[in-house]
Amino acid sequence: MPGPVCILNSYIPSQCGAKFGFQDPVIHLPMTDNYASPRVYDIRQLFNQTFEDPSGDPNTNAHSVPGPFTLALNFDGVDDRITIANADYSQWCNIDQDFTIVILAKGNSIGSTVNLRILSNSDWNVNGFFVAYVNNIYRVRILFYANGSPHATYHDFAGPIDGNWHQFAISRFNNTVSLYMDAILGTSDTDPLNNAPAFNSTYPLYLAFRPSFNTYTPCDLADFRFYNRALTIDELETLLP
Repeated sequence: MPGPVCILNSYIPSQCGAKFGFQDPVIHLPMTDNYASPRVYDIRQLFNQTFEDPSGDPNTNAHSVPGPFTLALNFDGVDDRITIANADYSQWCNIDQDFTIVILAKGNSIGSTVNLRILSNSDWNVNGFFVAYVNNIYRVRILFYANGSPHATYHDFAGPIDGNWHQFAISRFNNTVSLYMDAILGTSDTDPLNNAPAFNSTYPLYLAFRPSFNTYTPCDLADFRFYNRALTIDELETLLP
């Protein structure tokens, strides 16, 4: 049987990464679709998601807005969110596994509201990560909590929240976690997860929602990517708007 054929910008096979020095994301939601459907499409159709708007129009075309490249999705801060199930992403967040999460976000009418989540798979004292608007600044955090001892790594990036598009990224490489905004390193920490998975089984990965307070985030979101490897700063720069 012949070996795999590598095509630039293709999503199969994974061996292309070794050949060309890159690897495509395992989940990629451009959020540029404006079809009359609540589906939010993954590039490969493997991890399609749903735009949840239970009290309004669930169709993604009703929420389509100008984005950093073409289109994006608008979340109204009232009842809009995307819920990415643990089964869709947790396999790449297990112990000792490298990963990178990248998302483009623009805050809308945030003001000084405390702790509105852009994305989150953790809440209170459970292991996981989040990107949030906190007291009119941008905060990126990853946390592990066990046996009564929390170990949180976070960085507060300069505010105020300006209504512009920004890139946020969380990356783990050899148990060192690095937090970025606009491809600029905020901080890094060796083994903040204490050799634990970077997710929790209690919460899925939410976009524009925080479960414990039942709060929704008014924002525009685009280009959510989940890589099963650590991206370099140069690679993050290529993904900037």
